[in-house]
Amino acid sequence: MGPTHAPQQMPLYSITSVGIEPTRLYAVEDAREFLAGKGVDVDALAPQVERKFMSAFIRAVKPVQEAEKTTEVTRCAPGCCG
Repeated sequence: MGPTHAPQQMPLYSITSVGIEPTRLYAVEDAREFLAGKGVDVDALAPQVERKFMSAFIRAVKPVQEAEKTTEVTRCAPGCCG
């Protein structure tokens, strides 16, 4: 599965290179025991939720502002943080 992009959200947050890389699509069987234990009619729910939930890596890049490029970074004293 390749990454998908959500460019419609980029202008709101000034973020570029937004990508979602699915790592797993979940089947109803993945949650059958849990849902049945909560009183959910899993068979009735199955057609609505089958493979509609996923785990994913979400990546985005926040562009560096001009002020951040020229600001000197303050660091701890030598040996302070390893």
